[in-house]
Amino acid sequence: MNDLADDPKWTAFALDELSAEERAALEAQLGQDPDLLAEIDAIQALAGQLQGELAQEPCPELDELSRARIERRARGEASGRAPALEERPSRLHLPPPRWLGAAAAVGLAVAGLGLMQTRSAPPRAADEAIRGDGALTHRHSAIASWGPSRLGEPAQDPAATLAELKAAERGALARLGPAGEGRYSSREGLPARGTANVDLAAVEQQGRLPTFTLAGRPGDPRHQAPPENPFRTVAASPLSTFGSDVDTAGYAAVRNYLRRHTKPPLSAVRLEELVNYFDYGDAPPAENSDTPFAVTSELATCPWQPKHQLLRVAVKGQEIEREARPPSNLVFLLDVSGSMSAPNKLPLLKRAFAQLVEQLDERDRVAIVVYAGASGVVLPSTSGDHRERILGALDRLQAGGGTNGAGGIELAYQVAVGGFVEGGANRVILATDGDFNIGASSSAALDALIRAKAKSGVFLSVLGFGMNPADHRLEQLADKGNGSYAFIDSDREAHKVLVEQMSGTLLTIAKDLKLQVEFNPARVASYRLLGYENRVMAARDFNDDAKDAGDVGAGHTVTAFYELVPALGQAGEVDPLQFQRPTGAQALAAVKVRFKRPEAEQSELRRFALPGQPRRYAEASEAFRFGSAVLTFGLVLRESEHKGQASLPLARELAQGALGADPQGRRAELVELIDRAARVLR
Repeated sequence: MNDLADDPKWTAFALDELSAEERAALEAQLGQDPDLLAEIDAIQALAGQLQGELAQEPCPELDELSRARIERRARGEASGRAPALEERPSRLHLPPPRWLGAAAAVGLAVAGLGLMQTRSAPPRAADEAIRGDGALTHRHSAIASWGPSRLGEPAQDPAATLAELKAAERGALARLGPAGEGRYSSREGLPARGTANVDLAAVEQQGRLPTFTLAGRPGDPRHQAPPENPFRTVAASPLSTFGSDVDTAGYAAVRNYLRRHTKPPLSAVRLEELVNYFDYGDAPPAENSDTPFAVTSELATCPWQPKHQLLRVAVKGQEIEREARPPSNLVFLLDVSGSMSAPNKLPLLKRAFAQLVEQLDERDRVAIVVYAGASGVVLPSTSGDHRERILGALDRLQAGGGTNGAGGIELAYQVAVGGFVEGGANRVILATDGDFNIGASSSAALDALIRAKAKSGVFLSVLGFGMNPADHRLEQLADKGNGSYAFIDSDREAHKVLVEQMSGTLLTIAKDLKLQVEFNPARVASYRLLGYENRVMAARDFNDDAKDAGDVGAGHTVTAFYELVPALGQAGEVDPLQFQRPTGAQALAAVKVRFKRPEAEQSELRRFALPGQPRRYAEASEAFRFGSAVLTFGLVLRESEHKGQASLPLARELAQGALGADPQGRRAELVELIDRAARVLR
């Protein structure tokens, strides 16, 4: 195991300061040491935050007191010694001991870059701490780690305290957790949820330390995961209706949290995105089929609740070989704001899109639009076989400024419409960390624009980078733009999404795809859809073509699992209905799928039969068993009230028994994540 405090090459690696050859050599070593990978991620997160904070705000010149404090702190940390408590009256939290030296080096390096461009900061009112949407501004993120025992206490030296607060806000030495889990300091009893407002004026005017005011309602979806789907009785609700979802960002986000030795927030654990991350080998439709997808299903006993049954329903999209794909008109919409400066953001973004560019040819055209404080076209529509020109434009991108996301999207759509290709794949690919903090338009206006352009044939896909606090918003944008949302946390994930799944990412084979399952009350007493909470629809919406649903790309699979309570021997929650007569007593359920072809606005309907008798779990297919292992893992992380006997050891056992052919090692990676989760949740 390497000690980052003693070996500067790992800090250089984290900050993307090595040559390609040096980086490749260290990446091979890194892949064999998960703990080292977590430390690299932590350094990247710290560097990105410091760079982003310095880029977004004017950086006032340090006064002598602040400079002395920083120098004293750096000397202590560089030697591996944490400053004594009396030396750090602010009680700002320090990095974990293993990488104290590296963190100090990162902080000083980044701060030095910012202080070389000193400017005077305009005065700001204390009430600027909370933006209109309730989010915590950069200005006070550093203060959120102050211990509660000092909040509101008399300040022994108000001038020194104010200087220290200002130094803390510039350096951003503490950071909030992801949206929905604002963990300021659970050890010291600070609130676990919400955002904080800190009144610096109280320090100047009253000589007291700052106090917190929580912002945001407890039920605000930005701070909490949506409620789980409940069990529903078939007698009262025989129809289950939901829109398709091929997003996979949830799995990559969970992986990223666990590799940082952090418990994923409940809002990140979206069961359908964990399940849909994996390939289950489902058969596509026959070549002569008039339906662009196939539906398969399987029924077996439920591993975490043996008295229940588990139903798997999968929709497999038509596969299109790269040689047969239509021409594409692509617009890369890239966030180059200050918050994107971290190595796991813009540098990774450049490498990710370079992989996609290598797959394009003369059939394709690419334009690049960027946005920060303002938006602009850095590469007009260019033939895909001019790779050096496209790659050169990518390589020249630098981060800095605010984040006018709305203006960037509007400009990107203008460029895409201007280069529209009839019968081709017309798509805007948005890549961002999601921090839309400047710009006009309301969410409603932006959503309306994206929907309108989707109807015109220009679709939107979204790629998230970094530990994204606006994850839910990116998912919403992709949903409204007839596209998918993926989270890119590594070069390997970029290869999966933009190379291996290129056809699915670029080509939509069915849009607004909805599923409706009708359960037989003679066979099923009650059921629960696992995941898809934000895709559940009213039964009447199934036939309403005006209601949006998810879209399926070439080769994509939509997998849904239902947990079923068998009707036999079960006491119903309601009395039997007098006039309801079950039909097809041997059939468990029937499924209907409604979809639109990419160029159509009127839907088509297909019907499929579902299995009759359940198998024993041991006899179920490998796909079924691995999918149930993913679900078991997700139920534990989600802290589901319906998890039954689900546990991490059970998830590991199920996954290990269903690895099968795993050429990319993704199923084996799940086992590694389960082991990591066991250490994190211990």
